[in-house]
Amino acid sequence: MKSNTGAAFMMWRGKIEPRLSASERTELAGALQELKLVAMREAGNAPVNDLDARLRARINGRPVRELFIEACNARLLRLAPERAALQQALAHNRQIGGSDARSADFIAVQVERQTDRLVTINAEVAATETRLHELDFDPAP
Repeated sequence: MKSNTGAAFMMWRGKIEPRLSASERTELAGALQELKLVAMREAGNAPVNDLDARLRARINGRPVRELFIEACNARLLRLAPERAALQQALAHNRQIGGSDARSADFIAVQVERQTDRLVTINAEVAATETRLHELDFDPAP
């Protein structure tokens, strides 16, 4: 892929997207978004133009498969801290329970919300790991 300028990036997308299936186009859009999040984390408060340039530099000359792999790995790295924090919070909330009915009800609601979010994250991690396997790439343990 040639994407060293904004125009080249748009031309590349215009050429590649018609050759992709609908699900691959969706995956490409998600991969580009995930990689833009990486650029945002790395750049801090940089202007938007700098973020676009960082994204283009990151993907310039790379095959789509590599973009999918990098985006999957970035997603796993992004989800890991939230997953760990939720697991820790759940363990803590289950342990403290609540000293009265009102606080017990509050903690029960928190545990339910945290459990729902953890289930969602676990499903996203599993789907991402499955996709990496489909791309013949084994994620780091």
